[in-house]
Amino acid sequence: MSETPPPARTIRLVAVDMDGTFLSPEKSYDGARFARIRQTMRDRGITFVVASGNQYWQLAGFFPDHPDNYYLAENGAFIVGPDGELRVSMLADATVSTLLDIFDDGLTIDPVLCGHHSAYASATVDPRVLPKLQHHYTRFELVDDLRAVTDGVLKFTAVSPTGDLADGLARLIAEAPADVAVVSPGNDFLDINRVDVNKGEALAWLGAQLGIATADMVAFGDGQNDIEMLQTVGLGVAMANAMDAVHEVADDKTHSNADSGVLTYLENLLGL
Repeated sequence: MSETPPPARTIRLVAVDMDGTFLSPEKSYDGARFARIRQTMRDRGITFVVASGNQYWQLAGFFPDHPDNYYLAENGAFIVGPDGELRVSMLADATVSTLLDIFDDGLTIDPVLCGHHSAYASATVDPRVLPKLQHHYTRFELVDDLRAVTDGVLKFTAVSPTGDLADGLARLIAEAPADVAVVSPGNDFLDINRVDVNKGEALAWLGAQLGIATADMVAFGDGQNDIEMLQTVGLGVAMANAMDAVHEVADDKTHSNADSGVLTYLENLLGL
């Protein structure tokens, strides 16, 4: 693990995944320690970005004392800054319909529509997945018919009641429309985003808006949906608990999320 700062470089933006990366296994972090790091970043003009497959409102709830954060929610499909929404990237209506057809055709994992204003699951969803959904979605509704949802859809999430995603992943990859990509964040979920939308693309877009080159960015991640982000930035850091594919593309590594690897690495990087 990295115990000393990497070679000196210009750092203007830091991006972190949440589950398995910034958050501990108990879904928390050391608030006082982070506040010190965050203030140092402000003093040096470094932008802090939360880049996650999770819902914006859930992510923002982890940082009530830091209203100047930026958020790449839903794997970059919903970008929000301190002054409000910056970009919304919806799935095409025909794509949503085709994906629902696939789920209706005997798939053993449950779909969640991640909408612009809320998340939606069927009222007949397997009760074993409800605690997972209630944890990950601050805005969440059970509906009688997913096809009747009129909210724009940012992405699909597929949830397994048993934790076994292999069959569902194989079918979705084989049958999903060409305009979407299916990835695993590294837990009991699969994410289905527009093929042209991911955390790396979203970071590059945000950097262009803020006048920050991707070479001056640092990012931390652990799951398959973090790969493009780590490849895009100047310094991509994998958690000790990251998937092998993430380690393969990372420039450096740090301790696990259980050992506050992100905070330790940032303290070293910033000389704290």
